[in-house]
Amino acid sequence: MVKVALAAAFQFGVRGDSLHLDSSSFSVHGAYLSPDIPPLEEPAAILIAHGYSRDHRPDLKQFMVDLMCSGDGDVPLYLRVADGHESDQAIFAQLIREFREKWDCEALFVADAALYSEENLQSLTNLRWLSRVPGTIKETQQLREHLREEAFVPSQLKGYRYACVCSTYAGLKQRWEETITLAHRRAGRFVLATNVLESESLSTEEMLCEYKGQQSTERGFRFLKDPMFFSSSVFLKTTQRVAALAMGMGLCLLIYTLAQRALRQSLAQAKQTISNQLGQPTATPTMGWVFQCFQSIHLVVLNGVQQVVNLTQEHQGILQFLGAPCQKYYVHFALLDR
Repeated sequence: MVKVALAAAFQFGVRGDSLHLDSSSFSVHGAYLSPDIPPLEEPAAILIAHGYSRDHRPDLKQFMVDLMCSGDGDVPLYLRVADGHESDQAIFAQLIREFREKWDCEALFVADAALYSEENLQSLTNLRWLSRVPGTIKETQQLREHLREEAFVPSQLKGYRYACVCSTYAGLKQRWEETITLAHRRAGRFVLATNVLESESLSTEEMLCEYKGQQSTERGFRFLKDPMFFSSSVFLKTTQRVAALAMGMGLCLLIYTLAQRALRQSLAQAKQTISNQLGQPTATPTMGWVFQCFQSIHLVVLNGVQQVVNLTQEHQGILQFLGAPCQKYYVHFALLDR
């Protein structure tokens, strides 16, 4: 999928300033016994097995999906299907290195605490990274004990305060930022770390914003697990078919995010809005909502005459921001009906 995604990113001008990596589990129904060893010319099948379930279904076996999305439009640029018991900490650094070999960019790679280990960080010395620091390591606990309240300054992001310090971990100089979520002063404290030492290249404020951008992969997984997408439960006979389905789902997410990004860019350029689910104007609609708006439109053939029904002025207003390729499927037939 990487080759297709990078070609699409180039075609649509998707920026690679920051890339966000995360994983999630997908439950399956069935025994899925260990697969036979495949012939040498065939790729090894994934192992569907019990593991830590993000879906809170420890009774079901699962497979894992690793997803890397751009900070520009949440576009998935990397998707990998993996064994159900795979550990994020054991694989994240390797995935970043492999992706970097495929796309020569100076991106900031952002991940959760699974990335932050001595072995992983030492293997990423030539790459720019930002990670949450596990609260279990001694240095994090010492920072929380000794950093005074007056050291924290308000963030431009509402509800956050942070303090920045220099640190060394795994033999690498780093910038650490402890952040407080004001709504949860104790439970909402977390530490971020980066090997980008120059604040001119990545300010303290940008560190927090980029980490909050991890929601790009979370939104991707929500799309893939949405019941409307019919992928919350997987019923397939072989592990090869399961992996193929996951790749197909990833391509659907690629198309979805590119369309959503293009629509929002068009609205921003025209300084226009469309109505959201509550009838309020929005310049950042989701394609999910747009799809629902168009569900009532049908092409009817009566006595050999084609007609588009239920196409309103509001629909046509949305279509003008989606471009000519989308308009032709609706407006062309509507004109024939006149």
